[in-house]
Amino acid sequence: MPVRILIAEHETVCRAGLRALLEKVPEFCVVDEAENSASVIKASRLWETQVLLLDTELPGPPSCRELVRTFQRGRKTTVLIITAEDDCDAVRDLLELGAKGCILKRSTESELIRAVEVVANGGRYIDAELSRLGITAACAEKSAPNQSRQLMARLSLAEQNVCRLLVRGLTHAEVAQKLDLSEDAVESHWHSIMNTLALHSRADLLRFAIDHELLPARWVLND
Repeated sequence: MPVRILIAEHETVCRAGLRALLEKVPEFCVVDEAENSASVIKASRLWETQVLLLDTELPGPPSCRELVRTFQRGRKTTVLIITAEDDCDAVRDLLELGAKGCILKRSTESELIRAVEVVANGGRYIDAELSRLGITAACAEKSAPNQSRQLMARLSLAEQNVCRLLVRGLTHAEVAQKLDLSEDAVESHWHSIMNTLALHSRADLLRFAIDHELLPARWVLND
């Protein structure tokens, strides 16, 4: 069954561009478009959607904050933020309210597609540029303390073991030796871990591990 997407974007040309990109993916189905918040509410009553692609500049009422709260309560539609600005405070705010990811409007086509796939499958996705500015998947965890355990539960036992060794500074070769795996297997687990947790680098993984008590901060500082 295709991922059903509602595009909420205030600019007509941008809406058309997003739709064209998303409809190139056979697994995606754009059910509707909305140019303002009222249209989002109306469309959500007409269509069952899995992903709401939400423009932070969407005119209201209701506000973007209120829209995120509404969909977070319903828990049937996942909100993926799309923004033209590197407004970290606003992005963090919407993530903490329940949005599951954020990408920039200047992101590549492949990043847009990957973001939709990740959040549609229950993960969290942060644009690589925003990640470099200090926004990680952990920002979205504050609204749901138990989400960290739920995310880790999505990793296989082998992936959890690889994850715990990687955040302690071991190289892929060292992890392979310690777990009696091939380096190719460790590399495969690494990519799966990063995709599942919606992270982009080892630094992101280390922050995730500290934030979710997989590795005590004092242990890292003393090592």
